[in-house]
Amino acid sequence: SVNSLLTAPLSGTGETPPTYTITATAGSGGTITPSSTTVNYGGSQTFNISADSCHTLTDVKVDGISQGAITSYTFTNITADHTIEASLAIRSYFITAEAHSGGSISPSGDSHGKVQVACGANQTFFITADPGYYINDVKVDGVLQGPINSYTFTNVTANHTITAFFASNPYMLTVTKSGIGSGTVTSSPTGISCGITCSGTFNYGTSVILSATPDAGSSFTGWSGGGCSGTGDCTVTMTADTTVIAN
Repeated sequence: SVNSLLTAPLSGTGETPPTYTITATAGSGGTITPSSTTVNYGGSQTFNISADSCHTLTDVKVDGISQGAITSYTFTNITADHTIEASLAIRSYFITAEAHSGGSISPSGDSHGKVQVACGANQTFFITADPGYYINDVKVDGVLQGPINSYTFTNVTANHTITAFFASNPYMLTVTKSGIGSGTVTSSPTGISCGITCSGTFNYGTSVILSATPDAGSSFTGWSGGGCSGTGDCTVTMTADTTVIAN
């Protein structure tokens, strides 16, 4: 027939048989070999598909029809042009970020502290202490880094962890006894017992209760300084070095 004459290879005539083009494309992060090529009528051609270390192969389409995440495909008995296209997705990893009491870490991630990072990307974390606290140490993948305020993971190709530790600033509470009488000033929590010790250090935010007990023959006439007054117990919330006078 006329149609069979048009499509049949030209054998025995000395003429070159027709060729067909197979167009091969791969998304970012992958390769397909060979690249686009021409194949003789009735021939075969195998294509191999691969992804780099930061990508995964998600699908291969042949002439627009999905074949799944195959790594090779062979065209056989080729009698027309074809296409083969590989799709890929970038891998991602998680960095688990945790800040102990007294400060924060940013970004802090999802509800589980996980920050998603694309393979090969960089991710910086910033560590900030709350008022009255300081950065005590930062641990990255179980290794202490010291009291740093930022850390950058570069070329991320695995999961990681980063944990920030904080400590409260200690402040000095000093008690001065004034007047010609005598007596004792004690603190709760313990730390001050005047006449033995007239000062003590307490963590930021600690409420220190001072109690004055006059000796026999003396009387306690009241507090001054540190926001205290009157003759009852004196409560000082430690946010700075403070001096209280017991009269």
